Parts: sequence; structure tokens; C-alpha cells
Amino acid sequence: MIRHVLLNRWKPDTPPEAIAKVHEMLADFPRRFPEIKGFTTSGDAGLTGSLGKLKNMDFIVVIDFEDEAGFHAYMEREHHKHVVHTYIAPYRQETARIQYTF
Repeated sequence: MIRHVLLNRWKPDTPPEAIAKVHEMLADFPRRFPEIKGFTTSGDAGLTGSLGKLKNMDFIVVIDFEDEAGFHAYMEREHHKHVVHTYIAPYRQETARIQYTF
């Protein structure tokens, strides 16, 4: 299994409705893409506010695939690219990604 983890930090002026739209657009990904075997998305729980200089990312997507071929197929799908380009990229300040086997 391959796990793909994506973390975003939104630009400071990102409106809440834009973030809500991202969640809405991602909600059907498990049904839309048969290669997805597990899917989670969430905003930050805000637990590090009292810990000084620590600053969490704002948003996470965790997607599991059976194998590398499934991951690559997903990354090349036009709807995936459209959602990223249209709803995420305009508001993204910073992104971190990792893929690993488990």
C-alpha cells in the first residue's frame, strides 16, 4: 500500500468559504477515483496555539492506494488536476507532501 500525505498552509487572506469549497470538491474523490482505497481530509484542530513558535499546517489530505500505479493514475486524472488548480492553488501559501509504503 502507498500512502500519500499532503499538507497545506493557506494564504492569510483565504476566505472561509474557499476552504469549505475545497472540502466540498474533495468529498467525492473516493467515489470518483477507483484507485483510492482510503481517504481522509481535515483542517487543523488548532492545538498548538499555546505552544509558542510552533505553527501547524492548516489542511491535510491522506489518501491510500493499493500500489504505485494507483497513485500515478490518480495524479494524472484531469478532475484531480482541475480541483487542485481551481480550488486549492489560488489559496495555497505552502505545501508539503510525502508518499510512503505501509
